[in-house]
Amino acid sequence: MIATQLSLEEGLRLRDQGLARVEAKYSYVHEARKLAVSLARRDGDVDTDRIQAILPRPADVSPNALGAVLKPPLFYYAGPKRSARKAARGRFIGIWKLNHE
Repeated sequence: MIATQLSLEEGLRLRDQGLARVEAKYSYVHEARKLAVSLARRDGDVDTDRIQAILPRPADVSPNALGAVLKPPLFYYAGPKRSARKAARGRFIGIWKLNHE
């Protein structure tokens, strides 16, 4: 089987569809987004480590739900950092900032 290369536009469209499905399925996304907005307003930025330290992702919620929390246009990507969470094993996560409200 030969894989088909998607265009950037098609890849972004599929990503956004997937995030919308995750957001519709889990109320956790809405709770975590409210927390993320509060943290970003207070501290200037936010990341998934800080969200999960206060509001842990329930076991029955997909890890993809965190990607739906910090998404444009409400937030913008400000750069990478290494996760401090043991379960993340030092992988890079994003630092996110609020777009001007």
